[in-house]
Amino acid sequence: GRIPSAYNRMLRDYVAGGGHFLGSCWGAAQALYPSKVSYGSGNGAGLADAHNSEVVRSFGALGGIGHVVLKNDAPEHPIMWDLPEEIHNVYWNGPVMRPGPHATRLASFVDVVAEDFQFHSNDPAVRRVDVEEERGKCMYLTSRRPGEGNVTLFGNHPEASDSINPFRAPAKIGRAHV
Repeated sequence: GRIPSAYNRMLRDYVAGGGHFLGSCWGAAQALYPSKVSYGSGNGAGLADAHNSEVVRSFGALGGIGHVVLKNDAPEHPIMWDLPEEIHNVYWNGPVMRPGPHATRLASFVDVVAEDFQFHSNDPAVRRVDVEEERGKCMYLTSRRPGEGNVTLFGNHPEASDSINPFRAPAKIGRAHV
């Protein structure tokens, strides 16, 4: 649903005053403006120097939910230290992002793991287009405009269970200064 404009204003003031924001999935979408996800489009807070690049579909950018593979694009960044080149996470209809000049791309979408991904369409052609359109786009980023706090966004769910995410990215992320 729509978030009250007073809430978005409060978040913008907090980050502008040096506060930090960490958003995953819907929280990441809410930090972008416009917030283009199927379950809460239009009134994001605009916290990050980034935009939502996904095409609004009825069920997120990838047209489904499940196990995805990401590429660690910034292995030297403190948030990404000690994470493998290939990261496995759960995607649940979150945003795919386009970083601006004050943002750093941390990880990008590579592919879905077919046996662990449930597409919302039964049409193989639609499934292929959903994945191909998003391949290589940003899924993790961190942003800091001059004079403001850090905003770190994850378009999917890095807190996934060991069965889906054997690398336990959240344990590392929890130690980082985000």
